[in-house]
Amino acid sequence: MPLTSIRQDQDDNSLHALWFPHPWLWAGIALQWLTIAFLSWHEKFTIHPMQGWPTQALFIAVMLAAAVLARHRWPDVTRALFGISGFYIFGLGTVAQSYLVTSSGAQFALADPYLAQADKALGFDWVAHVAWVNGHPMVRGLLDWGYGQIAYSFIFAAATLMAARKFRRLAEVFIILFIGNQIMISMVWLWPAIGPYTHLAPDPASISHMPSWAGRYSLAHFTALRAHLMTSVTLGKTTGLITFPSFHATAAIITTWAVWRRGMFWPLLVMNSVMLVSTISMGGHYLIDLIASFVIFVSLAVLVRRLDLSAANRAKVRDRMSAPVQPALRPSRPD
Repeated sequence: MPLTSIRQDQDDNSLHALWFPHPWLWAGIALQWLTIAFLSWHEKFTIHPMQGWPTQALFIAVMLAAAVLARHRWPDVTRALFGISGFYIFGLGTVAQSYLVTSSGAQFALADPYLAQADKALGFDWVAHVAWVNGHPMVRGLLDWGYGQIAYSFIFAAATLMAARKFRRLAEVFIILFIGNQIMISMVWLWPAIGPYTHLAPDPASISHMPSWAGRYSLAHFTALRAHLMTSVTLGKTTGLITFPSFHATAAIITTWAVWRRGMFWPLLVMNSVMLVSTISMGGHYLIDLIASFVIFVSLAVLVRRLDLSAANRAKVRDRMSAPVQPALRPSRPD
């Protein structure tokens, strides 16, 4: 049964419970952390675990153990626990990767001139947009609030899908996020960007009421990494380094799509729309960053929904591979 069957209302029990959403994704997470270990050694960059990490590691271990024990009697619990654990682990990995590739990608020139030129070609004036937001307190406050809702966006979407037993859609979300994150990490390495607040340098008067962190909260870490003045970081004390494309925009798009035709769709659509718009002024993104995020999501969504990752399909593949090959019959020649 292909992943397009996610549109069905009933839950498909052929979807993995153990190693949800799929063993391939967990293999990818393992490869992700092996890559982090290699880059840390190669770049001589130290990733320190966050404060209180033994407690968090024990919590993840207990969740995974409980998931394994519950797989026969409560497969939905197993899927939920594996999903939460996987999201947490590859999320931390993505943060670590962003620091390592920003440091190793210092050899590449900043992509800001090209991103700014793309905005100009689209007819978008970033400086004028931010100046307008700066002059409208209610809009500025709303966007300030919206930019901070990314965690709630994921929580609400995941809780909605779990409550409705839409584990196929949840599996798609996890797989798209993981692959999309790896694509974004590659783009951060090849096309690093410092952001429009620094590159376009708007008149201080035009951003006088913007939050001091808006679009500049990662500037100190970004510049230190590219100058190789920063050789270690503690997880939990990091900032978002990804400018092109926008992770906030990706989160807004994918979580809205995830709950399509569910009860949380309209509330999430409103909240994520505010978050999407806020990425320009509060997150310090170019408009082209949002467009790139949308293109990546649509491409991955089409790809993943065409894949068949069910247990039933794997059994069919094994049967086909183990079946004896029948010799081809040649037509007999007439005498």
